[in-house]
Amino acid sequence: MPNHSKKASPTPTWASPSMEPKRKFKYILSLGTGDNAIPTWLVKSASRPGFTVTSPAEHQFLGHTFKFPGRVKWEPMDIVLMDPINPEVASKVLGIIEDAGYVLPSKWGVGEEWKKTLSKKKFSENNLGAISISTLDSEGQKVEEWQLFNVQITKVNYGELDYNSEELLTVTLGIVFDYAKHTVHNEG
Repeated sequence: MPNHSKKASPTPTWASPSMEPKRKFKYILSLGTGDNAIPTWLVKSASRPGFTVTSPAEHQFLGHTFKFPGRVKWEPMDIVLMDPINPEVASKVLGIIEDAGYVLPSKWGVGEEWKKTLSKKKFSENNLGAISISTLDSEGQKVEEWQLFNVQITKVNYGELDYNSEELLTVTLGIVFDYAKHTVHNEG
């Protein structure tokens, strides 16, 4: 004989009013330190950190092949910045590169400047610092945070000018880093 008593089914997690997804537009990216700090409101978009595990090493024994994981390699990222008249982002980005050791050839005649080159230490310490990306909830509280360590700029694209467009100018930074740390806030 079938049991017709109705049991209340629990509310699925995805239907709960307390469930809130992370949203693409709810983030703050902190970039640079001191005079070269880029205001967070100028960040238009950024990719999140990602990594690959390199091809596995193989060991062959008799009729079998055994695979062992390779190394973790953090992937390059792009950050797109708005370039308003004030604050002028294009010169701030060039300032970051110069503070990391790049010397314009027009400045070579002054002392020993021509001997300087880019350095990882100068990119990381008191220049770019540790870049952080914080994802926010609907109340503006941090849900998660990514911190990128030993960041270096690998490319800068100052965008295109176009008489047929009314879009805002942007500066795109390509960055690499040694590793990233992920922290979850207010879990539960």
